[in-house]
Parts: sequence; C-alpha cells; structure tokens
Amino acid sequence: MTLGEKVNRYFEIRDAKDAINAQLKEINEQQEYVELQIIADMEQSGLSKTETSRGSISVAVGMYPEIEDKESFYRWVIANNRWDMVQKRISRGPVLELFETKNILPDGVSTYTKQTINMRRKR
Repeated sequence: MTLGEKVNRYFEIRDAKDAINAQLKEINEQQEYVELQIIADMEQSGLSKTETSRGSISVAVGMYPEIEDKESFYRWVIANNRWDMVQKRISRGPVLELFETKNILPDGVSTYTKQTINMRRKR
C-alpha cells in the first residue's frame, strides 16, 4: 500500500468513526429522552420499580458532587489529606501554554512526546 493509499484509508477510517459517533450521539439522546419519560410516568404512577419481559427498571436517586468554590475545596482536600476525592489528570493546554511562554513546567510535572496525525478534510 502506498503512502497516498494509507492516507486515504486513514480518512475512510475516520469517516467511519465519525459516522458511528454521530449514531451514538443520536442513540444517547434518544435513550435520555425515553429515560426521562419513564421516570415521569413512574413518578405519576407512584412506582419505584416496573418490569417487562425484557427486564426491570427501578428509579434511583443519587447524590453527585460538583465544585462551587474550587479554592475552598482544594484547601479542604489538603487539610484533610483526601486526595482520593480529586481526579488526578493534568490539563494539557495550560501546561503547554506555560511552557511555551515561560519555558517552565509546574513542580512535579514532566513531559513526554507522542507522534500523532493531524488531518484536514478537503471541502
């Protein structure tokens, strides 16, 4: 396979992936819509569980955290040594910007290189 053929194949794969992701987005939206309808119907009927030949559905209410004051939250994490409450993922963009503008990295951060392909579709 020539380089040109490989590039064309790469575009074909990306197009297929984009089509699948578009389908998945639509399916996820449909699922969310039906889920909200089921919850409303069950609430209206006073049900917390229902069953069909395909399986059962139960409504669960869960608590989900969200940060309202980042500084307060991080002070609390440090004071209580509860780093398990923080996802340890570094944000690439700001780190690259700091390195590109000031040629420094935050303490405790290193970098590695990775080759990737950037693609641009012809219109």
